[in-house]
Amino acid sequence: MSISMLLILLGFGAGVIATIIVLTPIATKVGLLDHPNPRKRHKGPIPLVGGVSIFSAITVMLWLIDVPAKVELIVLTAGLVVAVGVLDDFYGLGVRIRLLVQLLASCWMMLASSLWISSIGVLSCFDSLNAWIGIPFTLMAVIGLTNAFNMSDGADGLASGQAIVSLCTLILAISISRNIYALNLGWLIALLFAVIAFFLVNLSLTPLKKVFL
Repeated sequence: MSISMLLILLGFGAGVIATIIVLTPIATKVGLLDHPNPRKRHKGPIPLVGGVSIFSAITVMLWLIDVPAKVELIVLTAGLVVAVGVLDDFYGLGVRIRLLVQLLASCWMMLASSLWISSIGVLSCFDSLNAWIGIPFTLMAVIGLTNAFNMSDGADGLASGQAIVSLCTLILAISISRNIYALNLGWLIALLFAVIAFFLVNLSLTPLKKVFL
């Protein structure tokens, strides 16, 4: 990794922290806070700006790193899910609305980019999935993982820690496989640095006030 690339990636982490600093007082003012209750035992209201901060840094990435159009599309569709997440934090949207938006975002991502799971590589019979199987399987995988991460966000550093492990695994697997996607690792590494920055703030390992996703 070149020094210039490392500086850019560190910049993503710094960007997340800077965005958290900017958004925290705004979140406090508008009420974008997670309040303690019998199910949530944290002390005092906590700003819910981590996810927006990570997404903001990755959005900036689109203009700083040369990424394929398909990657840009994935980030943009993720923005729809982030927006609904913010509205859910404000107004407590129902499960049906959130699932519908996740379904629409996933379909948009697949149909516009022509990307879906075509092989799970476990058995030879699953090594080449046609679209009629691959698309529904991808929908279940994307929506399932989205909600699995959301439901795991019950302790400091848990969801973001799982994301860090997942991203490291993806980056390592792509690097070892030496396939075409190895040329596009920049955005995954940038996402990793952004999540690490939030992880440090969430665990109170920085002087900043704690925030949640």
